[in-house]
This record gives sequence, C-alpha cells and structure tokens, in this order.
Amino acid sequence: MPSPSAPPVPSAAVRPHHRFWPKRLPHRITPPATSLWHNLVVNAQRYPDKPALVFFDQSTSYRELLEQAERLAAHLHSQGVRSGDRVILFMQNCPQWIVAHYAILRANAVVVPVNPMNRAEELKHYITDPDVKVAISAADLAGDLLQANAALPEAQRLTHLVVAHYHDAIGPQAEIPPAWTDWLAARHALPAMPGGTVADWSEALACTVAPPLHDRQPADLCVLPYTSGTTGLPKGCMLSHYAALFKTASVCSIIGMNKDDVCLITMPIFHIAGMLAGMNSCIYAGATQVLLTLFDAKTAMQAMRDHLDGKKELYEVAYKIKTASGEYIRFYDCGQIVKKDGDKMTVMGFVIKVDESSDPFVQMKNFRDLIIEGNPSIIEIVKKMKG
Repeated sequence: MPSPSAPPVPSAAVRPHHRFWPKRLPHRITPPATSLWHNLVVNAQRYPDKPALVFFDQSTSYRELLEQAERLAAHLHSQGVRSGDRVILFMQNCPQWIVAHYAILRANAVVVPVNPMNRAEELKHYITDPDVKVAISAADLAGDLLQANAALPEAQRLTHLVVAHYHDAIGPQAEIPPAWTDWLAARHALPAMPGGTVADWSEALACTVAPPLHDRQPADLCVLPYTSGTTGLPKGCMLSHYAALFKTASVCSIIGMNKDDVCLITMPIFHIAGMLAGMNSCIYAGATQVLLTLFDAKTAMQAMRDHLDGKKELYEVAYKIKTASGEYIRFYDCGQIVKKDGDKMTVMGFVIKVDESSDPFVQMKNFRDLIIEGNPSIIEIVKKMKG
C-alpha cells in the first residue's frame, strides 16, 4: 500500500498534459466508423447546392463534386482499377485534384499523392514501388511521368493515364497572377503512351457505366503518401481510412470548423497537411474551401476579400522587421518577411502589404484560426496575435 506522501498514480482518464488542455476541448474524440468517401456523400445530401470549393472565378457545389467523383471512379473501374489498387495523383492544387482524390477512394483504390516538383528520374520509383498501373496527371506534368514510364521494364509500366488541364476549371473572369497566366492557360496535346491508353479529363468524366459498389472499411488502406527520401529512396506511409478520419475529425473538433466556414487552402494538398487539415477537413465539416494553385500573396489577399464575408479591413496584413542597423525591410511582392542580419537572411513568415500605417497584429487577430504546419511559429508573433 503506498505511503500517504506518495503522489497519486494518474488514471487512464487523467493524464499529466490534461492540466494544460483547453477546457472547451474533449480529451478524446470518436472518429466515424466509415470510409473517407462517406464524408462527401453525406454533405452532398445535406448541402447539395452549397459551394464545396472555389477556384479563381469558378465554384463547384457539393452535388457537382460528388457527381464528378462518381463518374471518374466509374472510368477508373472500367480501366481495370480494383479494390486496394494504387493510383498516382500528380498535380498542383486544383479542383481536379480533389475530384480525383475522392474518385480513387470511391473506386475502392488507394491514393498515391506525388509531389508535382518531382521529375522523371524520381517518378520511376513512384510507379514501381507501389506497383501503380493507373495515374491521373496534370497535362503540364504528364511528359515527365511518361518519360519515367518509358524507362521502365514493360511489365512495370503504367497501362492507363488520365490527363487534366488547369484552365478547364477556370472561368473568363479569373484574376490570374501574370507569372501564372501562360502556365495555367496552356493547352497541351493529348500525349501517347506506348503499350497503354490515355484519356482526357472530359472523356473520363463522360463515362456512363456504373461505378463499383463501395466496400471500404475503416481499417482499409486509404492514402499512400511518400516521405521526401532525405536519406534514401522515398518510403510509402500506409494511412488507413480510420487514421485519415481521425486527424480530419481532430482538426474540425479543435478549431470548431463547421458548414458555414470558408477556408483558404494555400498548403499543397498532395502533402498530408494540406490534404487532411485542409481539403478533407473542409469536406468533413461541409465547409467551403477556397483553393490556390500555389501561394501568391496578392492572389491570397484577393481571395480573402472576395470570399471571407467582404471584410476587407480585417484581412489586410502588413509587417516589418527592424534589422540591427535600424533599417526596416519589406518584401511585399514575394509575400515573405525576411530578417536580414549581415549576410544571413531568415524567412520569418508570409505577409501581404496594404499600406504604411497597417498594424498586422490588430488585423490578424480577426482571423478565427490560422493553421501553420511544417515550420515552427515565431513565438513573439504568436503572442502578439493572441494578445
């Protein structure tokens, strides 16, 4: 029997870190016992005409997103994709990425998200290691993927490729950054794949056959993201539907995301952070996501003005760093705060310039939530924003 002076042993329900835990948050969550696909089905039924995503001047409703994913899933199944098969997804952020992600899940297959910065030599590993036979690619990236494919033994090559163009999801009123105009507007000829077939995105979505019965369970493999391969070849990380739903439900619980929220997604959604904390959390909550292809400060600013209730004064952010010499350095156009100390330059964060009188901390306090992943936050900035 312990002595009276001995500290109590924490029970399973009470952990040491709970004394720091926000009082409004539960200590545990119970994620749904369904597949990730089910989230889209539910919210397409609940909010069929509500915008699920916004991309420049175009929006896609939950009903439209569901229908497109169903059609693409049927096409994938018609091309031989079966339960548990791996399918490469190789694009920058765009509506087609989201449609393809859910279509792969609907077809009972596994998403293999690939960094769009990878080139042909690197891409060979993403075809052979997970034994992929079908891929979905942006048109501007398809050349590298096909070059990688051609370099492989015939038995290891892809058998089918779906190709999408970014500009098919952009309308005539879009305000596109000048540096992106030629890239996003380019129309590429449909490539040939010796020994396999290639379909344009519109052709794939025109599939009229029925998709397969959806049979995925929480324990089934859902997404196979790869590590960066810093010390060797990239390694696949096996993420089940349960694991993906756990993080998705956790994000929504922690920040209170709901159907009336509008979320700006600037993180790359091929990465697990942008995918789960951004894209999938919005679908889970029935929220609207405003998607950026890449991060651009002016485009992000415009998206905030257009879609976050029009509260222009609340979302205009500026910041200045004072160097040792007393000089203020501003990098408005590149959207980064850079601290210069002699020859050393340290990226401090992202900014958007408004005018010389803007107080960033007064204005940033008006954001309800800001999710930062991949780098540590600067504690001084966090304190000022909170305080």
